Amino acid sequence: MRYKILKIVFFANIPPNVFEEGLLIEHLHAIEISSNVRVGRLCCLFHNTTMGISVGTDDHGECPVIGDGVTICTGVVIVGNVKVADGVTIAANATVSKNVDKSGCLIGGVPAKIIKEKAGFSMQEYWEKIRNKG
Repeated sequence: MRYKILKIVFFANIPPNVFEEGLLIEHLHAIEISSNVRVGRLCCLFHNTTMGISVGTDDHGECPVIGDGVTICTGVVIVGNVKVADGVTIAANATVSKNVDKSGCLIGGVPAKIIKEKAGFSMQEYWEKIRNKG
C-alpha cells in the first residue's frame, strides 16, 4: 500500500528490494527506478532521477548496479548494463551509460565522465559521523 501511495502522490516508482540499508532520499518527487536495478548501502538520492534499461540497445534489458555510498544528484539518468563504483558522486543532470570504475570520484556530463578524482563529499563519511554522534 505504501508503495502505491508513493507512486501516486510523489510520482516516485521505487520498487522494494532495490536499495540496501541506509537510503537517504533528499527530495521525493519524480523518481523512476526499474525493479532490476541494484543499489548498495548508504546511497543518497535526489529528485527527477531515472535508473533502468537502455531502450534501443543490445544490452538485453540489463540494469545498472550501483555501489555503496553513492550520491545521485538531481536529474541523473543511469541506464543500461553499467556498474558504478563505491563512493562516487554523480553530478546533477548527468547521464551515466558506461561503467565508472574509480571509487570516490565526481562524475558529470552527457555522457558522464570523471570531473574530479575526489568528490569532496562522501556518503560513507556522512553516515559514519551520524553513527558516531549517537
